[in-house]
Amino acid sequence: MRRVLLLAFFVTLAVSARAEFYVPDREYRCPPSDHGCKSPHGLSSFEEHTTAKGNPFTINFVEYNDAGQPWNHVELTDALDQVKKATGPKGDQSAIVMIYIHGWENNADEVPGDCQDVCHFRDTLLTRLADEQGAAARPLKVVGIYLAWRGLTFTVEPFKHVFSYWPRRGVARHVGQTGMYQALTEIEAAAKPQRDQYVLVVAGHSFGARVLENAAETKDSKHTGFMRVYRTNVQRYAQMRRSQSMTAQAEALTLNSDLPVDLIFYVNAATASTVSRETIKETQSTCAAEPQAPICGANPFYLAVTSHADLATGIIMPIANFVFPALTSDHLRLISAANTWSLHTHADPVPGCGQDAAICFSVGSGTAAVMKSVHAIPGRTQIPGDDKRPFWIFNVGKDVIKDHCDVWNDSVTDLVTHVIVGKVQRKGLSN
Repeated sequence: MRRVLLLAFFVTLAVSARAEFYVPDREYRCPPSDHGCKSPHGLSSFEEHTTAKGNPFTINFVEYNDAGQPWNHVELTDALDQVKKATGPKGDQSAIVMIYIHGWENNADEVPGDCQDVCHFRDTLLTRLADEQGAAARPLKVVGIYLAWRGLTFTVEPFKHVFSYWPRRGVARHVGQTGMYQALTEIEAAAKPQRDQYVLVVAGHSFGARVLENAAETKDSKHTGFMRVYRTNVQRYAQMRRSQSMTAQAEALTLNSDLPVDLIFYVNAATASTVSRETIKETQSTCAAEPQAPICGANPFYLAVTSHADLATGIIMPIANFVFPALTSDHLRLISAANTWSLHTHADPVPGCGQDAAICFSVGSGTAAVMKSVHAIPGRTQIPGDDKRPFWIFNVGKDVIKDHCDVWNDSVTDLVTHVIVGKVQRKGLSN
């Protein structure tokens, strides 16, 4: 009762002075075509940029309210238009579509001169991808999409974190199953006619990973995530091939066209491992039935990375989940897959770049760049009889990610870029 009264008191106080204590559920960006839209800082939902090296890229912002409804339908329409245009007028251009769902405390707002989440995603990751492609023999167009929601309720301590955590956890689940699911499936549909020309990547940070997980993996009476739909289709195609006459070529084309995205990246995820365990088990079953499905050889398809220095998901989240667990979605598992040692598929990155390394990336150390290698853990084969590892789950040190919000620094950007470039090369899009 004391907790309820305290919360009621603070909500009353916040409403009376919302400019200081309360983060409004509102639209922060305006489509260029919507002249009646009001943005607090005059921000557009579409931006065109050129890097210092002269390489172009675009970014669209698509915003949703707490009910999972779009603030402005034009934002998604504009983003879909950029995806469709990315292959060029003749359809012979290839593209990287980099989709990002931000986490706790963030939204699509941006204050000039204050580089926060939006700025880091755009000016570090998208810039790096554009420059990486600009140096390729056949550059891919880079299209960024920032999927936004209200990541924070209150702005002052202790209410900022204590009272924001549980409501935001529930909202993340709901927004993921509704608006974000709709956005991701429409982006997938926009790329589908020329799916082989695209590398689609979707990333989620903190509660944004929870949003993404619910969009991809939910299964209940009202919602089925797009990755669950994909795995169900793969198993159905495998059954059809066993019972009917279907050529291997036709089957491969069908499976490839239905692969929703090429990479799902969870970073410092505020998720429990329950869904991850189910996803791994389902993927094992799917790949046992149809080893040729693209997800089975993605290596990786799911990339989950959390820092040892992330106190928010390593300590605060388990305590908060223990106090008020999300029994329906998380059961009694309180920490994410990347914080669950038994689910790790790769060891912590170590200096050097041996021949048996799965991937190497640079870590900034003062003025020097120290190469770090990621090594698979022997004996943790995920698919029976195969070691293609669609899941990469591991921790990194504070030299790679220094805290919970440090997710688009040069080191993480380098790691993700190496994985994406590997997918571009395997698809033969940069030759």
